[in-house]
Amino acid sequence: MSQQKVDLHKQEKKNMKGAVKKRKLANVLWAVVFIAVIALVAFWIGFSAYRSYQASKAGTVEQVPVDVSPLDDFNTQLGTEYAAD
Repeated sequence: MSQQKVDLHKQEKKNMKGAVKKRKLANVLWAVVFIAVIALVAFWIGFSAYRSYQASKAGTVEQVPVDVSPLDDFNTQLGTEYAAD
């Protein structure tokens, strides 16, 4: 049993360089993916802000006509009811 442990330890020690290399490569890949995602989000926010700024700079404001005569009628109706009390 002891010899098996010694052999296993030797095998692990022999493969340690490869395991460390794989771990470092995995860490570098995760860092690259993380930085790419952060850059993509920053680009998206910047592009959205730029597009919003350009839209407001263009000054194309569409005016929509609103009929407020029902509100005026309602206000005059309320005024006459309160004046009668």
